[in-house]
Amino acid sequence: MKSRIILALVLSALQAFGASITCTFTAADNTLLEDYVNGSEATWTENTGKATGNIQVSDSNRVHTTTTNDAFYYVDNFTPATFNYDVQATVTFKSVPTSNINYFGIGGRATSTSASSGYLSMLVRTSTTWQVQLLRYGSSTIKTVNVATPVVNDVSTMKLIMRDHVLKVEWAGATVIEEPIDDSTGTYLTAVGFPTLFMDGATSNLDDATGLHIDDYTVTDAGSVNSSGTLTLSNSDLWFNGYARTDHPEQSPFSEWRFTTNAQILEITGSTDMEDDYGTLNHLGLWVNGVFTAPIFDFTANGSLTKTYRLFGSHAAIGTTKTIKIVAGAQTYPDTVAPYPQGSYIDSVVLKDWFLTPTYTLITPSSANRLVVYGDSITVGAFASSVTRNSFPTLVRNLWGDRNVMVEAWGFRSLYEDAFDATARTAFAARLASYNPQYIWLAIGTNDYGADQDWSAANFGTAYGDLLDKIHAVSPNTKIFCQSPIQRIAPANENANSFGNTTGDYRSAIATAVSTRTSFCEYHNGASGAIVPNEGIDSDGIHINNEGAFAYADYIHKTLYKTKITGANQTRVGATGTTVVK
Repeated sequence: MKSRIILALVLSALQAFGASITCTFTAADNTLLEDYVNGSEATWTENTGKATGNIQVSDSNRVHTTTTNDAFYYVDNFTPATFNYDVQATVTFKSVPTSNINYFGIGGRATSTSASSGYLSMLVRTSTTWQVQLLRYGSSTIKTVNVATPVVNDVSTMKLIMRDHVLKVEWAGATVIEEPIDDSTGTYLTAVGFPTLFMDGATSNLDDATGLHIDDYTVTDAGSVNSSGTLTLSNSDLWFNGYARTDHPEQSPFSEWRFTTNAQILEITGSTDMEDDYGTLNHLGLWVNGVFTAPIFDFTANGSLTKTYRLFGSHAAIGTTKTIKIVAGAQTYPDTVAPYPQGSYIDSVVLKDWFLTPTYTLITPSSANRLVVYGDSITVGAFASSVTRNSFPTLVRNLWGDRNVMVEAWGFRSLYEDAFDATARTAFAARLASYNPQYIWLAIGTNDYGADQDWSAANFGTAYGDLLDKIHAVSPNTKIFCQSPIQRIAPANENANSFGNTTGDYRSAIATAVSTRTSFCEYHNGASGAIVPNEGIDSDGIHINNEGAFAYADYIHKTLYKTKITGANQTRVGATGTTVVK
Protein backbone atom coordinates (compact mmCIF):
# COMPACT_ATOMS: atom_id res chain seq x y z
CA MET A 1 0.00 0.00 0.00
CA LYS A 2 2.64 2.50 1.03
CA SER A 3 4.61 1.80 -2.08
CA ARG A 4 1.78 3.30 -4.10
CA ILE A 5 2.25 6.65 -2.42
CA ILE A 6 5.39 8.67 -2.93
CA LEU A 7 5.66 8.84 0.76
CA ALA A 8 9.05 10.29 0.73
CA LEU A 9 8.17 10.72 4.39
CA VAL A 10 11.59 12.25 4.06
CA LEU A 11 10.82 14.62 6.78
CA SER A 12 12.83 17.78 6.56
CA ALA A 13 15.08 17.98 9.58
CA LEU A 14 14.54 20.99 11.70
CA GLN A 15 17.16 23.47 10.56
CA ALA A 16 19.26 25.60 12.83
CA PHE A 17 17.58 28.69 14.06
CA GLY A 18 18.15 31.84 12.05
CA ALA A 19 18.99 35.31 13.22
CA SER A 20 18.43 36.31 16.83
CA ILE A 21 19.12 39.17 19.15
CA THR A 22 19.24 39.45 22.95
CA CYS A 23 18.90 42.66 24.95
CA THR A 24 20.89 42.40 28.18
CA PHE A 25 20.20 45.97 29.30
CA THR A 26 23.80 46.73 30.22
CA ALA A 27 23.58 50.47 30.41
CA ALA A 28 23.87 53.22 32.97
CA ASP A 29 21.38 53.11 35.81
CA ASN A 30 18.13 54.99 35.11
CA THR A 31 18.60 54.92 31.32
CA LEU A 32 15.15 55.08 29.74
CA LEU A 33 14.38 52.13 27.52
CA GLU A 34 13.78 54.33 24.48
CA ASP A 35 17.31 55.72 24.96
CA TYR A 36 18.92 52.32 25.37
CA VAL A 37 21.76 51.69 22.89
CA ASN A 38 24.23 48.85 23.26
CA GLY A 39 26.11 47.83 20.17
CA SER A 40 24.41 45.01 18.27
CA GLU A 41 21.35 44.87 20.53
CA ALA A 42 17.98 46.13 19.37
CA THR A 43 16.79 49.64 20.00
CA TRP A 44 13.33 50.44 21.32
CA THR A 45 10.45 52.71 20.36
CA GLU A 46 7.80 53.60 22.89
CA ASN A 47 4.21 53.11 21.75
CA THR A 48 2.70 56.56 21.93
CA GLY A 49 -0.70 55.13 22.81
CA LYS A 50 0.60 54.35 26.31
CA ALA A 51 2.32 56.40 29.01
CA THR A 52 5.74 57.84 28.19
CA GLY A 53 9.24 57.29 29.49
CA ASN A 54 8.72 54.99 32.41
CA ILE A 55 10.65 51.82 31.74
CA GLN A 56 14.29 52.23 32.63
CA VAL A 57 17.46 50.29 33.24
CA SER A 58 18.24 49.29 36.83
CA ASP A 59 21.64 49.05 38.48
CA SER A 60 21.46 45.27 38.01
CA ASN A 61 21.26 45.50 34.21
CA ARG A 62 17.56 44.79 34.09
CA VAL A 63 14.57 47.01 33.28
CA HIS A 64 11.61 47.94 35.45
CA THR A 65 8.85 50.54 35.65
CA THR A 66 9.12 53.62 37.80
CA THR A 67 5.60 55.03 37.87
CA THR A 68 2.48 53.50 39.43
CA ASN A 69 -0.83 52.80 37.73
CA ASP A 70 0.30 53.28 34.14
CA ALA A 71 0.97 50.78 31.38
CA PHE A 72 4.05 51.00 29.21
CA TYR A 73 4.36 49.35 25.83
CA TYR A 74 7.48 49.28 23.67
CA VAL A 75 8.39 48.00 20.23
CA ASP A 76 11.70 46.22 19.74
CA ASN A 77 13.12 47.56 16.46
CA PHE A 78 14.74 44.26 15.51
CA THR A 79 13.02 42.87 12.39
CA PRO A 80 12.76 39.06 12.25
CA ALA A 81 13.29 37.32 8.94
CA THR A 82 9.71 35.98 8.77
CA PHE A 83 6.55 36.12 10.85
CA ASN A 84 7.64 32.88 12.55
CA TYR A 85 9.81 33.77 15.51
CA ASP A 86 10.12 33.45 19.30
CA VAL A 87 10.10 36.19 21.92
CA GLN A 88 11.49 35.38 25.35
CA ALA A 89 12.32 37.26 28.55
CA THR A 90 13.56 36.43 32.04
CA VAL A 91 11.59 37.96 34.94
CA THR A 92 12.67 38.49 38.52
CA PHE A 93 10.15 39.20 41.28
CA LYS A 94 11.79 41.65 43.67
CA SER A 95 8.38 42.01 45.25
CA VAL A 96 4.92 40.61 44.48
CA PRO A 97 1.86 42.86 44.09
CA THR A 98 -1.24 42.24 46.15
CA SER A 99 -3.63 44.19 43.92
CA ASN A 100 -5.07 43.26 40.51
CA ILE A 101 -2.67 44.07 37.71
CA ASN A 102 -1.76 43.22 34.11
CA TYR A 103 1.81 42.77 35.22
CA PHE A 104 3.91 42.32 32.12
CA GLY A 105 3.82 40.80 28.64
CA ILE A 106 5.91 39.97 25.58
CA GLY A 107 4.57 39.93 22.06
CA GLY A 108 5.18 39.85 18.34
CA ARG A 109 3.75 40.62 14.88
CA ALA A 110 2.92 44.13 16.11
CA THR A 111 2.40 46.65 13.32
CA SER A 112 1.77 49.91 15.18
CA THR A 113 3.74 52.27 17.41
CA SER A 114 0.63 54.22 18.35
CA ALA A 115 -1.92 51.50 19.14
CA SER A 116 -2.05 48.01 20.61
CA SER A 117 -1.40 45.38 17.93
CA GLY A 118 0.00 41.92 17.32
CA TYR A 119 -0.07 39.00 19.73
CA LEU A 120 0.81 39.36 23.42
CA SER A 121 1.37 36.79 26.17
CA MET A 122 0.76 38.46 29.52
CA LEU A 123 1.14 37.63 33.21
CA VAL A 124 -1.94 38.86 35.09
CA ARG A 125 -2.95 38.99 38.76
CA THR A 126 -6.70 38.82 39.38
CA SER A 127 -8.54 39.00 42.69
CA THR A 128 -8.19 35.23 43.17
CA THR A 129 -5.53 33.85 40.82
CA TRP A 130 -2.44 34.49 38.78
CA GLN A 131 -2.92 33.87 35.06
CA VAL A 132 -1.09 33.75 31.77
CA GLN A 133 -3.21 35.25 29.01
CA LEU A 134 -2.73 35.03 25.26
CA LEU A 135 -4.16 38.09 23.52
CA ARG A 136 -4.73 39.50 20.11
CA TYR A 137 -3.65 42.76 21.66
CA GLY A 138 -6.16 45.53 21.40
CA SER A 139 -8.81 43.12 20.09
CA SER A 140 -9.57 39.98 22.09
CA THR A 141 -8.35 37.42 24.59
CA ILE A 142 -7.54 34.14 22.88
CA LYS A 143 -6.91 31.92 25.89
CA THR A 144 -6.33 32.19 29.66
CA VAL A 145 -4.74 29.65 32.03
CA ASN A 146 -4.08 29.78 35.77
CA VAL A 147 -0.49 29.57 37.03
CA ALA A 148 1.17 29.35 40.42
CA THR A 149 1.45 32.48 42.56
CA PRO A 150 4.99 33.88 42.39
CA VAL A 151 6.95 34.65 45.52
CA VAL A 152 9.65 37.21 46.23
CA ASN A 153 12.97 36.46 44.48
CA ASP A 154 11.40 34.00 42.04
CA VAL A 155 13.12 34.02 38.64
CA SER A 156 11.08 32.73 35.70
CA THR A 157 11.04 32.82 31.93
CA MET A 158 8.17 33.58 29.58
CA LYS A 159 8.38 32.57 25.92
CA LEU A 160 5.95 33.32 23.10
CA ILE A 161 6.38 30.95 20.14
CA MET A 162 4.70 32.01 16.88
CA ARG A 163 4.53 29.44 14.10
CA ASP A 164 2.27 30.30 11.22
CA HIS A 165 -1.23 30.11 12.75
CA VAL A 166 -0.15 28.22 15.88
CA LEU A 167 0.90 30.03 19.06
CA LYS A 168 2.50 28.54 22.16
CA VAL A 169 3.29 30.18 25.48
CA GLU A 170 5.80 28.78 27.92
CA TRP A 171 5.94 29.97 31.52
CA ALA A 172 8.39 28.84 34.18
CA GLY A 173 9.77 26.11 31.93
CA ALA A 174 6.42 24.55 30.98
CA THR A 175 4.07 24.95 28.02
CA VAL A 176 0.87 26.51 29.37
CA ILE A 177 -0.89 27.46 26.10
CA GLU A 178 -0.98 25.74 22.71
CA GLU A 179 -3.48 27.32 20.36
CA PRO A 180 -4.22 27.22 16.63
CA ILE A 181 -5.34 30.79 16.09
CA ASP A 182 -8.62 31.53 14.37
CA ASP A 183 -11.27 34.20 14.31
CA SER A 184 -14.67 34.59 12.77
CA THR A 185 -13.24 35.01 9.27
CA GLY A 186 -10.71 32.21 9.50
CA THR A 187 -7.80 34.62 9.33
CA TYR A 188 -4.87 35.28 11.61
CA LEU A 189 -2.04 37.82 11.89
CA THR A 190 0.54 37.29 9.18
CA ALA A 191 2.57 40.50 9.29
CA VAL A 192 6.18 40.11 10.45
CA GLY A 193 5.78 43.27 12.50
CA PHE A 194 7.90 43.80 15.56
CA PRO A 195 8.50 42.14 18.93
CA THR A 196 7.05 44.03 21.90
CA LEU A 197 7.41 44.47 25.66
CA PHE A 198 4.57 45.46 27.97
CA MET A 199 4.82 46.41 31.67
CA ASP A 200 2.24 47.78 34.07
CA GLY A 201 3.01 50.02 37.02
CA ALA A 202 2.31 48.99 40.61
CA THR A 203 2.98 50.55 43.96
CA SER A 204 6.04 48.36 44.48
CA ASN A 205 7.59 49.14 41.09
CA LEU A 206 9.49 52.21 42.19
CA ASP A 207 13.16 51.37 42.48
CA ASP A 208 15.91 48.86 41.75
CA ALA A 209 15.03 46.72 44.72
CA THR A 210 11.27 46.22 44.29
CA GLY A 211 8.75 45.14 41.71
CA LEU A 212 9.14 43.04 38.58
CA HIS A 213 12.40 43.22 36.57
CA ILE A 214 13.02 42.06 32.99
CA ASP A 215 16.30 40.72 31.62
CA ASP A 216 17.63 38.85 28.56
CA TYR A 217 14.88 39.90 26.19
CA THR A 218 15.51 37.60 23.21
CA VAL A 219 14.03 37.36 19.72
CA THR A 220 14.88 34.30 17.62
CA ASP A 221 13.86 33.42 14.07
CA ALA A 222 12.25 30.00 13.63
CA GLY A 223 13.77 27.16 11.72
CA SER A 224 12.01 25.30 8.92
CA VAL A 225 8.69 23.56 9.26
CA ASN A 226 8.57 19.75 9.44
CA SER A 227 7.16 18.37 6.21
CA SER A 228 6.01 15.02 4.88
CA GLY A 229 7.19 15.85 1.42
CA THR A 230 4.74 15.44 -1.45
CA LEU A 231 2.34 12.52 -1.03
CA THR A 232 1.15 11.80 -4.57
CA LEU A 233 -2.22 10.12 -4.80
CA SER A 234 -2.67 6.70 -6.36
CA ASN A 235 -6.24 6.27 -7.59
CA SER A 236 -6.39 2.82 -6.05
CA ASP A 237 -6.23 4.54 -2.68
CA LEU A 238 -9.42 6.51 -3.35
CA TRP A 239 -12.77 5.65 -1.86
CA PHE A 240 -15.75 5.49 -4.26
CA ASN A 241 -13.51 5.52 -7.35
CA GLY A 242 -13.74 3.47 -10.54
CA TYR A 243 -11.11 5.11 -12.76
CA ALA A 244 -7.35 4.64 -13.11
CA ARG A 245 -6.27 8.16 -14.14
CA THR A 246 -4.98 6.86 -17.41
CA ASP A 247 -7.76 8.54 -19.38
CA HIS A 248 -10.78 10.79 -18.91
CA PRO A 249 -12.38 10.94 -16.47
CA GLU A 250 -9.36 10.66 -14.20
CA GLN A 251 -11.36 9.88 -11.05
CA SER A 252 -15.00 9.25 -10.24
CA PRO A 253 -16.99 12.31 -9.15
CA PHE A 254 -16.80 12.87 -5.39
CA SER A 255 -14.28 10.10 -4.82
CA GLU A 256 -12.39 10.61 -1.57
CA TRP A 257 -8.83 10.40 -0.34
CA ARG A 258 -9.09 9.40 3.32
CA PHE A 259 -6.22 9.36 5.79
CA THR A 260 -5.25 10.28 9.32
CA THR A 261 -2.52 12.71 10.31
CA ASN A 262 -1.29 14.77 13.23
CA ALA A 263 -0.35 17.66 10.93
CA GLN A 264 -1.63 21.18 11.49
CA ILE A 265 -1.17 22.35 7.89
CA LEU A 266 -2.38 20.72 4.66
CA GLU A 267 -1.11 21.86 1.27
CA ILE A 268 -3.53 20.28 -1.21
CA THR A 269 -2.88 20.21 -4.95
CA GLY A 270 -5.63 19.52 -7.44
CA SER A 271 -6.16 19.94 -11.17
CA THR A 272 -9.07 20.73 -13.45
CA ASP A 273 -9.94 21.01 -17.10
CA MET A 274 -13.44 22.40 -16.69
CA GLU A 275 -12.94 25.87 -15.21
CA ASP A 276 -13.24 27.68 -18.51
CA ASP A 277 -16.67 26.17 -19.13
CA TYR A 278 -18.27 25.27 -15.81
CA GLY A 279 -16.58 27.28 -13.09
CA THR A 280 -19.53 27.07 -10.70
CA LEU A 281 -19.10 23.27 -10.49
CA ASN A 282 -15.39 23.46 -10.16
CA HIS A 283 -13.99 22.75 -6.74
CA LEU A 284 -12.69 20.10 -4.37
CA GLY A 285 -13.99 19.49 -0.85
CA LEU A 286 -12.18 19.08 2.47
CA TRP A 287 -13.57 17.42 5.60
CA VAL A 288 -11.71 17.28 8.91
CA ASN A 289 -13.07 14.92 11.56
CA GLY A 290 -16.39 14.80 9.72
CA VAL A 291 -16.75 18.60 9.46
CA PHE A 292 -16.83 20.35 6.10
CA THR A 293 -14.02 22.88 6.04
CA ALA A 294 -14.16 26.33 4.48
CA PRO A 295 -13.10 28.01 2.32
CA ILE A 296 -13.97 25.73 -0.57
CA PHE A 297 -11.07 24.72 -2.80
CA ASP A 298 -12.17 26.74 -5.85
CA PHE A 299 -10.19 26.64 -9.07
CA THR A 300 -9.66 29.89 -10.94
CA ALA A 301 -8.30 28.48 -14.20
CA ASN A 302 -7.65 25.19 -15.93
CA GLY A 303 -4.55 23.39 -14.75
CA SER A 304 -3.01 22.68 -11.37
CA LEU A 305 -3.66 24.63 -8.16
CA THR A 306 -2.27 24.31 -4.63
CA LYS A 307 -4.12 25.65 -1.59
CA THR A 308 -3.05 25.70 2.04
CA TYR A 309 -5.44 24.80 4.86
CA ARG A 310 -4.53 25.51 8.46
CA LEU A 311 -6.55 23.49 10.91
CA PHE A 312 -8.54 25.58 13.38
CA GLY A 313 -11.04 24.88 16.06
CA SER A 314 -11.69 22.04 18.43
CA HIS A 315 -10.51 19.41 15.94
CA ALA A 316 -7.09 21.00 15.53
CA ALA A 317 -5.39 20.47 18.88
CA ILE A 318 -1.65 20.18 18.47
CA GLY A 319 -0.48 16.60 18.28
CA THR A 320 -3.92 15.04 17.94
CA THR A 321 -4.78 12.67 15.12
CA LYS A 322 -7.24 14.07 12.59
CA THR A 323 -9.27 12.18 10.02
CA ILE A 324 -9.01 13.91 6.64
CA LYS A 325 -11.25 13.53 3.58
CA ILE A 326 -10.26 15.30 0.36
CA VAL A 327 -13.15 15.03 -2.10
CA ALA A 328 -12.86 15.16 -5.89
CA GLY A 329 -15.16 17.49 -7.78
CA ALA A 330 -18.02 17.18 -10.24
CA GLN A 331 -17.73 16.38 -13.94
CA THR A 332 -19.37 17.37 -17.18
CA TYR A 333 -19.20 16.22 -20.79
CA PRO A 334 -20.23 18.95 -23.20
CA ASP A 335 -19.16 17.29 -26.46
CA THR A 336 -19.06 20.68 -28.15
CA VAL A 337 -16.20 21.68 -25.86
CA ALA A 338 -14.05 18.57 -25.38
CA PRO A 339 -14.06 14.98 -26.66
CA TYR A 340 -14.08 13.59 -23.13
CA PRO A 341 -15.56 14.30 -19.69
CA GLN A 342 -14.07 17.27 -17.89
CA GLY A 343 -13.62 17.30 -14.13
CA SER A 344 -11.76 18.42 -11.03
CA TYR A 345 -9.36 15.94 -9.50
CA ILE A 346 -7.16 15.34 -6.45
CA ASP A 347 -3.41 15.22 -7.14
CA SER A 348 -1.32 15.34 -3.96
CA VAL A 349 -0.93 16.70 -0.46
CA VAL A 350 1.94 17.95 1.68
CA LEU A 351 1.51 17.61 5.45
CA LYS A 352 3.26 20.12 7.69
CA ASP A 353 3.66 20.72 11.39
CA TRP A 354 5.98 23.05 13.28
CA PHE A 355 6.27 20.97 16.42
CA LEU A 356 5.93 17.33 15.35
CA THR A 357 6.96 14.97 12.61
CA PRO A 358 3.87 14.78 10.36
CA THR A 359 2.28 11.35 10.20
CA TYR A 360 0.25 9.83 7.38
CA THR A 361 -1.88 6.70 7.54
CA LEU A 362 -4.09 5.76 4.60
CA ILE A 363 -7.63 4.65 5.40
CA THR A 364 -7.98 1.74 2.99
CA PRO A 365 -11.01 1.95 0.67
CA SER A 366 -13.90 -0.47 1.03
CA SER A 367 -16.52 -1.51 -1.51
CA ALA A 368 -18.81 -3.20 1.02
CA ASN A 369 -22.54 -2.45 0.88
CA ARG A 370 -22.03 -0.04 -1.98
CA LEU A 371 -24.70 2.08 -3.63
CA VAL A 372 -23.80 3.17 -7.18
CA VAL A 373 -25.70 6.18 -8.54
CA TYR A 374 -25.78 6.54 -12.33
CA GLY A 375 -26.90 9.90 -13.61
CA ASP A 376 -26.25 13.28 -15.16
CA SER A 377 -25.77 16.93 -14.15
CA ILE A 378 -28.56 16.66 -11.57
CA THR A 379 -26.64 13.84 -9.91
CA VAL A 380 -23.37 15.80 -9.79
CA GLY A 381 -25.07 18.78 -8.16
CA ALA A 382 -25.05 21.26 -11.03
CA PHE A 383 -26.95 23.94 -9.09
CA ALA A 384 -25.84 23.07 -5.55
CA SER A 385 -24.00 25.69 -3.52
CA SER A 386 -21.19 23.18 -3.02
CA VAL A 387 -21.20 20.11 -5.24
CA THR A 388 -18.90 18.09 -2.95
CA ARG A 389 -21.22 18.69 0.01
CA ASN A 390 -24.72 19.38 -1.29
CA SER A 391 -25.15 17.09 -4.27
CA PHE A 392 -27.69 14.45 -3.38
CA PRO A 393 -25.25 11.48 -3.56
CA THR A 394 -22.81 13.17 -1.14
CA LEU A 395 -25.72 13.93 1.18
CA VAL A 396 -26.72 10.26 1.17
CA ARG A 397 -23.07 9.40 1.84
CA ASN A 398 -22.47 11.81 4.71
CA LEU A 399 -25.72 12.25 6.61
CA TRP A 400 -26.30 8.67 7.75
CA GLY A 401 -23.11 7.28 9.18
CA ASP A 402 -20.84 7.33 6.15
CA ARG A 403 -22.74 5.31 3.54
CA ASN A 404 -20.68 3.79 0.72
CA VAL A 405 -22.03 5.85 -2.18
CA MET A 406 -20.23 5.86 -5.53
CA VAL A 407 -21.15 8.20 -8.38
CA GLU A 408 -21.06 7.30 -12.08
CA ALA A 409 -22.29 10.55 -13.58
CA TRP A 410 -21.41 13.74 -15.37
CA GLY A 411 -23.21 16.69 -16.86
CA PHE A 412 -25.03 16.08 -20.16
CA ARG A 413 -24.90 12.30 -19.70
CA SER A 414 -27.56 10.21 -21.40
CA LEU A 415 -28.33 6.51 -21.60
CA TYR A 416 -27.56 6.66 -25.33
CA GLU A 417 -23.99 7.67 -24.56
CA ASP A 418 -23.35 4.43 -22.65
CA ALA A 419 -25.89 1.98 -24.10
CA PHE A 420 -26.50 2.83 -27.77
CA ASP A 421 -26.04 -0.79 -28.92
CA ALA A 422 -25.76 -4.26 -27.44
CA THR A 423 -21.95 -4.18 -27.34
CA ALA A 424 -21.96 -0.89 -25.48
CA ARG A 425 -24.57 -2.15 -23.04
CA THR A 426 -22.52 -5.27 -22.31
CA ALA A 427 -19.44 -3.17 -21.62
CA PHE A 428 -21.30 -0.68 -19.47
CA ALA A 429 -23.02 -3.38 -17.45
CA ALA A 430 -19.59 -4.89 -16.78
CA ARG A 431 -18.31 -1.51 -15.65
CA LEU A 432 -21.16 -1.05 -13.18
CA ALA A 433 -20.75 -4.61 -11.89
CA SER A 434 -17.01 -4.02 -11.35
CA TYR A 435 -17.92 -1.51 -8.63
CA ASN A 436 -19.30 -4.36 -6.48
CA PRO A 437 -22.70 -2.71 -5.96
CA GLN A 438 -25.21 -3.89 -3.42
CA TYR A 439 -27.61 -1.37 -4.96
CA ILE A 440 -27.66 0.57 -8.22
CA TRP A 441 -29.77 3.71 -8.50
CA LEU A 442 -30.44 4.62 -12.14
CA ALA A 443 -31.24 8.34 -12.41
CA ILE A 444 -30.86 8.66 -16.17
CA GLY A 445 -33.08 9.70 -19.03
CA THR A 446 -33.78 13.42 -18.84
CA ASN A 447 -31.08 14.17 -21.44
CA ASP A 448 -32.32 11.36 -23.68
CA TYR A 449 -35.63 13.21 -23.77
CA GLY A 450 -34.50 16.81 -23.74
CA ALA A 451 -30.89 17.34 -24.75
CA ASP A 452 -29.35 14.81 -27.08
CA GLN A 453 -32.58 13.34 -28.52
CA ASP A 454 -30.70 10.46 -30.08
CA TRP A 455 -33.55 8.00 -29.86
CA SER A 456 -37.25 7.74 -29.34
CA ALA A 457 -38.86 6.75 -26.08
CA ALA A 458 -39.54 3.28 -27.52
CA ASN A 459 -35.91 2.69 -28.51
CA PHE A 460 -34.79 4.15 -25.21
CA GLY A 461 -37.03 1.69 -23.37
CA THR A 462 -35.74 -1.31 -25.34
CA ALA A 463 -32.13 -0.41 -24.56
CA TYR A 464 -32.98 0.34 -20.93
CA GLY A 465 -34.50 -3.12 -20.46
CA ASP A 466 -31.57 -4.83 -22.17
CA LEU A 467 -29.14 -2.98 -19.90
CA LEU A 468 -31.08 -4.16 -16.85
CA ASP A 469 -30.79 -7.77 -18.06
CA LYS A 470 -27.09 -7.42 -18.71
CA ILE A 471 -26.45 -5.88 -15.28
CA HIS A 472 -28.38 -8.69 -13.64
CA ALA A 473 -26.45 -11.31 -15.59
CA VAL A 474 -23.05 -10.10 -14.33
CA SER A 475 -24.21 -8.93 -10.88
CA PRO A 476 -27.18 -11.14 -9.95
CA ASN A 477 -27.31 -10.13 -6.29
CA THR A 478 -27.58 -6.41 -7.02
CA LYS A 479 -30.91 -4.67 -6.47
CA ILE A 480 -31.57 -2.08 -9.19
CA PHE A 481 -33.71 0.99 -8.49
CA CYS A 482 -34.98 2.51 -11.69
CA GLN A 483 -35.97 6.12 -11.21
CA SER A 484 -37.60 8.01 -14.02
CA PRO A 485 -36.68 11.68 -14.67
CA ILE A 486 -37.82 14.21 -12.09
CA GLN A 487 -40.36 16.78 -13.19
CA ARG A 488 -39.52 19.77 -15.35
CA ILE A 489 -41.30 22.99 -14.45
CA ALA A 490 -41.46 26.48 -15.93
CA PRO A 491 -39.54 27.92 -17.69
CA ALA A 492 -38.75 24.36 -18.86
CA ASN A 493 -41.50 22.05 -20.08
CA GLU A 494 -42.21 18.38 -20.82
CA ASN A 495 -43.63 18.85 -24.30
CA ALA A 496 -42.96 16.58 -27.25
CA ASN A 497 -39.36 16.44 -28.48
CA SER A 498 -38.13 15.91 -32.03
CA PHE A 499 -39.37 12.28 -31.90
CA GLY A 500 -42.82 13.42 -30.82
CA ASN A 501 -42.24 11.98 -27.33
CA THR A 502 -42.82 13.76 -24.01
CA THR A 503 -40.90 13.29 -20.77
CA GLY A 504 -43.82 11.16 -19.65
CA ASP A 505 -43.19 8.78 -22.56
CA TYR A 506 -39.63 8.17 -21.38
CA ARG A 507 -40.92 7.61 -17.86
CA SER A 508 -43.42 5.09 -19.17
CA ALA A 509 -40.64 3.32 -21.09
CA ILE A 510 -38.70 2.87 -17.84
CA ALA A 511 -41.81 1.66 -15.99
CA THR A 512 -42.54 -0.86 -18.74
CA ALA A 513 -38.96 -2.18 -18.69
CA VAL A 514 -39.15 -2.69 -14.94
CA SER A 515 -42.58 -4.31 -14.98
CA THR A 516 -41.19 -7.61 -16.30
CA ARG A 517 -38.10 -7.57 -14.09
CA THR A 518 -39.52 -6.96 -10.64
CA SER A 519 -37.50 -9.77 -9.09
CA PHE A 520 -34.39 -7.57 -9.23
CA CYS A 521 -35.68 -4.12 -10.22
CA GLU A 522 -37.91 -1.53 -8.58
CA TYR A 523 -39.54 1.45 -10.32
CA HIS A 524 -39.64 4.95 -8.79
CA ASN A 525 -41.57 7.69 -10.56
CA GLY A 526 -39.75 11.02 -10.54
CA ALA A 527 -42.74 13.01 -11.81
CA SER A 528 -44.99 15.46 -10.00
CA GLY A 529 -42.81 16.09 -6.97
CA ALA A 530 -42.76 12.49 -5.77
CA ILE A 531 -39.01 12.68 -5.17
CA VAL A 532 -38.21 16.39 -5.38
CA PRO A 533 -40.87 19.01 -4.55
CA ASN A 534 -41.31 21.88 -6.97
CA GLU A 535 -39.62 24.29 -4.58
CA GLY A 536 -36.54 22.08 -4.85
CA ILE A 537 -36.27 22.74 -8.60
CA ASP A 538 -33.90 25.55 -9.51
CA SER A 539 -34.67 28.59 -11.65
CA ASP A 540 -33.98 26.78 -14.94
CA GLY A 541 -36.87 24.43 -14.20
CA ILE A 542 -34.69 21.31 -14.64
CA HIS A 543 -31.92 21.12 -12.07
CA ILE A 544 -32.28 21.03 -8.29
CA ASN A 545 -31.18 23.46 -5.60
CA ASN A 546 -29.88 22.62 -2.12
CA GLU A 547 -33.39 21.99 -0.84
CA GLY A 548 -34.10 19.68 -3.75
CA ALA A 549 -30.88 17.77 -3.16
CA PHE A 550 -31.83 17.33 0.47
CA ALA A 551 -35.26 15.94 -0.47
CA TYR A 552 -33.71 13.69 -3.11
CA ALA A 553 -31.21 12.26 -0.61
CA ASP A 554 -33.94 11.76 1.97
CA TYR A 555 -36.06 9.86 -0.54
CA ILE A 556 -33.23 7.56 -1.60
CA HIS A 557 -32.15 6.80 1.93
CA LYS A 558 -35.58 5.99 3.26
CA THR A 559 -36.15 3.81 0.18
CA LEU A 560 -32.95 1.81 0.50
CA TYR A 561 -32.21 1.97 4.21
CA LYS A 562 -35.63 2.81 5.72
CA THR A 563 -34.23 5.85 7.51
CA LYS A 564 -35.20 9.50 7.13
CA ILE A 565 -33.12 12.57 7.92
CA THR A 566 -33.84 13.76 11.43
CA GLY A 567 -32.60 16.11 14.10
CA ALA A 568 -28.84 15.98 14.55
CA ASN A 569 -28.31 14.80 11.00
CA GLN A 570 -29.24 18.09 9.42
CA THR A 571 -28.78 21.81 9.27
CA ARG A 572 -31.48 23.15 7.05
CA VAL A 573 -32.59 26.74 6.43
CA GLY A 574 -35.37 27.56 3.98
CA ALA A 575 -35.93 26.62 0.36
CA THR A 576 -33.74 29.38 -1.01
CA GLY A 577 -30.07 29.50 -0.13
CA THR A 578 -30.44 26.36 1.97
CA THR A 579 -27.31 25.05 3.63
CA VAL A 580 -27.11 21.35 4.31
CA VAL A 581 -24.14 20.18 6.34
CA LYS A 582 -23.20 17.39 8.67
